[in-house]
Amino acid sequence: MMVDHQYQHLASVSCRALWCAVLANAWVEAIYPSSRAHPVEIQQSRNWFGSSDFFQVCALAGVEPSQVMMKFTAAIALRNQPTRRVRGRVRV
Repeated sequence: MMVDHQYQHLASVSCRALWCAVLANAWVEAIYPSSRAHPVEIQQSRNWFGSSDFFQVCALAGVEPSQVMMKFTAAIALRNQPTRRVRGRVRV
């Protein structure tokens, strides 16, 4: 696809935004799965992080995969912690 020179920067910004959206969608599916999601689907979503496709999406999105993985691992660990009630509030 040929992009007019004056719109070339806009096209690259839009492309990067698209890949950031792909990454964000994968994040939500893995960390905050739908209540209707089957456990196998949730595990597949989580296994995608660290895969070759994950690294390619990070490159296209312009983000550092090691930083995303570090935050993903922390988010999963936090998500897996049992919640406790403290004075009527839920505390993680």
